[in-house]
Amino acid sequence: MIDAHPECVPDGLEIARMANDELDEHYWRMHTERDAGEVEIGFPD
Repeated sequence: MIDAHPECVPDGLEIARMANDELDEHYWRMHTERDAGEVEIGFPD
């Protein structure tokens, strides 16, 4: 979405890019460690 609509990204916001294996590890840690009740992903309204 970001590549198709860069105008949706607020000025000054840097979005970290992750390879698939990095994303898998991140989701796995979120699942197994469960140190937060929720994690916000995406843009605030």
